[in-house]
Amino acid sequence: MPEPKVSHFTLHIDPNARKGEIYFMGELKTRGVVLRIILLIITFGFFGLYWMKTLTDDIHRFSGRPQTPSGIKVVLLTLVTCTLYFYYWLYKISGELVEARREKGLPLDAVSNTTYAVTVVVISLPSILLSILQIPDRVYQELFSREVLSTSTSAMLIVIALELAFKAAIATGSLWLIYRRQSPHPRILYMFLAIFQLQFLTIAFLQASLNDGISSQLSLKNPPPEGPRGTPPPTEPMTAVSSDLVPDGPSPTDSAPRGDEEEAAVELSPRTLP
Repeated sequence: MPEPKVSHFTLHIDPNARKGEIYFMGELKTRGVVLRIILLIITFGFFGLYWMKTLTDDIHRFSGRPQTPSGIKVVLLTLVTCTLYFYYWLYKISGELVEARREKGLPLDAVSNTTYAVTVVVISLPSILLSILQIPDRVYQELFSREVLSTSTSAMLIVIALELAFKAAIATGSLWLIYRRQSPHPRILYMFLAIFQLQFLTIAFLQASLNDGISSQLSLKNPPPEGPRGTPPPTEPMTAVSSDLVPDGPSPTDSAPRGDEEEAAVELSPRTLP
């Protein structure tokens, strides 16, 4: 007989709500982070808007205490404000997720420092190399010649040097913040990475932390329910008796007269099969 499908729901009752008002939070499921990053890249960032929408609604269901508008409103506000609202949303939604994990007895952050550091290095190195490759050929020609550099070339070198120094400083600051932060709360780290490094890719960390929280909740082993549909309580082991040890014929108790109540009890009692 196939096992019945089990759906996991979160039912939240707000004590500040009107009498009898119940928020049915819906079904939660984990979502693939790698697939969403690929879709974000091949759609030139447009998939990030849909990702914001689903992530917002899922975190609201997980926490039961929404601190931001619904997902579709978040997307509209981000578009209207030219992505400025994204940073406010990231600050609020990360705090909501962290508090939900705290209330459920989970670590505040599910992403390791090593994962943060590797991500920063992988994003920073191509950016620095791209800045170097964009240097025009005439700059290299003037550098290797023994002539005095022109004013335009000198200015371009200064700009390129400042750009490389800024990117290196951001990468170094990110690594320092990852390993030297005093609080395990990742909100400040999210904001720093979103502003200077990863932008929309920062929500991948939120998705990973949410997936961990959902998986942890679904893996909890609850005791089986009591009742006709539940698992019956364990019974004492039964010992089989050999038929050779059972005497033939009626026992002394069988030959004794029985009353009406005893007859009913015998009829309702379960039989022991050999």
